[in-house]
Amino acid sequence: METKPTVFVVNENPGICQSLTRLLQSIQIPIEFYSRAADFLQAVDAERRGCAILDVRIADMSGVELQQIMQDRGIRLPVIILTAFGDIPTVIRCMKAGAVDFFQKPFDEQLLLEAIWAALRRNQAYWQQHSETNDIKARLQSLTEAERQVVDRLLMGKSYKQIAKELHISYRTVQYRRAQILQKMGTDDVPSLAMLVTKVRLALSA
Repeated sequence: METKPTVFVVNENPGICQSLTRLLQSIQIPIEFYSRAADFLQAVDAERRGCAILDVRIADMSGVELQQIMQDRGIRLPVIILTAFGDIPTVIRCMKAGAVDFFQKPFDEQLLLEAIWAALRRNQAYWQQHSETNDIKARLQSLTEAERQVVDRLLMGKSYKQIAKELHISYRTVQYRRAQILQKMGTDDVPSLAMLVTKVRLALSA
């Protein structure tokens, strides 16, 4: 599986592609070019990492349409938009659709490079959070049904006595299950457990 951060450029202008090649090769950032959005979508899936530089006007669809398809397919690449004078209304639509920055052609290479680095850092942060969330989810899934019942009640702030009464188990059994839960989840106390569970729930609802 390809996970190396890459800058994906969707642009049919040879001059722009040459400029970006020179700029990114000078700092050894991998780059892939696509003249058509369809080719980009065929080659890039939700596991690819890096960022995308899209022209507002692509041969087979607009930058806004491509962004929408990327979102629908779960492609989380931060998007930087390149635009010509007069495309500002379309740029606004792109920004509302989630683009992180835009540059009017001809662009300032240093500013664009800074924006690319920022987009790559943003994508790295997303994947780091994604990995952490998956790790927490795996730990939660390792809990038995009996342990999950205790977790639910602990997070509701119920006492051991209340939990024991509701589940028809002994006080000591609640204590034992709590210890097992904390060990499996890699936490020291219930507040830390609550933070982990909340983190997963927020990620799933995002």
